[in-house]
Amino acid sequence: MVMLAGIITNFSQAKLAKSQGADILELRLDLVKKNNLAYTPHLLKKIKKQLKLPVILTIRKKSEGGNYSGPDSGRTELFFRLLPLSDYIDLEITSLNSFKKVISLAKKHNNKLILSYHDFKKTPADSQLQALFDRAANHGPFITKFACFNRNLSDLSRLLVFCKTRSKSAKISVIPMGKYSQPGRVICALLGSYLTYGFVEAPVVSSQLSLKQLKLLLK
Repeated sequence: MVMLAGIITNFSQAKLAKSQGADILELRLDLVKKNNLAYTPHLLKKIKKQLKLPVILTIRKKSEGGNYSGPDSGRTELFFRLLPLSDYIDLEITSLNSFKKVISLAKKHNNKLILSYHDFKKTPADSQLQALFDRAANHGPFITKFACFNRNLSDLSRLLVFCKTRSKSAKISVIPMGKYSQPGRVICALLGSYLTYGFVEAPVVSSQLSLKQLKLLLK
């Protein structure tokens, strides 16, 4: 059964996500205003105490669709400070060399690793998808995530085959983007994608489905 992740930046969104059927929350720290970052430890504790939902800690860099444009050392500092209060952390496969200490700390605190790749322009060739998957596998992720833009039905078809094949032996999250993304996300969930994401109040990326829509479609 696919897990539904609600994307949040604050406690009111977290409460709303739970009421909409979220199984897990993704706290997007790169979308949190700088003057609110100091509140994050309290936010994580409050979610754990009152909502009792697991939390994914994500600080997405700009080149993969996020809002963080600083050095990786800045993200490392945030992960070190907040990782003990979360349940999962999401790191880009392309940034793994910068986060060896973060990965070690995550394992020490029993945080589960989500190693992810995002391409907002295309769906990489099958050989590149496999190479990224293999690179992630070397670090022992709990989930490997791929979010790729589909320029046509052929791209979507390749991504669906990749999802179905890899989900037989590993926990994988596959997120199609672009023209065919909405039916594609539902089909991926039915083919074995372990985790899918929905917005709570407003889309984080275009053509994203809401948590409510996903809950209804995947009943």
